[in-house]
Amino acid sequence: MNRKLAIPVLLAACLGLSAQVAAVAQTKPAGDVVSSLTAHRIVRDGKGVETKVTAEAARPGDTIEYALTYTNGSEKPIRNLKATLPIPVRTEFLPNTAEPADILASVDGRTYAAPPLTRKVSLPGGKTRTENVPLDEYRYVRWTVADLGPAKSTTLHLRVRVLPGDRKGGAAKPSR
Repeated sequence: MNRKLAIPVLLAACLGLSAQVAAVAQTKPAGDVVSSLTAHRIVRDGKGVETKVTAEAARPGDTIEYALTYTNGSEKPIRNLKATLPIPVRTEFLPNTAEPADILASVDGRTYAAPPLTRKVSLPGGKTRTENVPLDEYRYVRWTVADLGPAKSTTLHLRVRVLPGDRKGGAAKPSR
């Protein structure tokens, strides 16, 4: 399948915004912190050198880098800011791509843990085993920004890979 996914729609779905957003989404939460989210498609040339291009659309297999920027517009420092990035359905979290690297991840947006995420699986006979949660089931990544000074910004990065539409949880088939 050679289907393109509209990155603005993926961003909008994750952020609860309308599908009319551009490749940059900006919000102003309560208080004086402004956040913006950009998406870039990572393109590699024949020598493996990476270039970032605006991600207006993506195909399965493409790598997308999200940059989440928080700016403190107040005169006081913001302490322990919880910066959460939703990971769109039909994408797969790419480990070791978070900057800063100290993150927590979640499959449900309620419970967070350091990756790799694990879960207990019931086996016949009442036994259990612990297994790693597949990377395509990660739905949120969270950073804690210890101190964001007045008029200061911080940018957090994370990469995902766009999955084929026929994967579990995918919705590449046209809606009816």
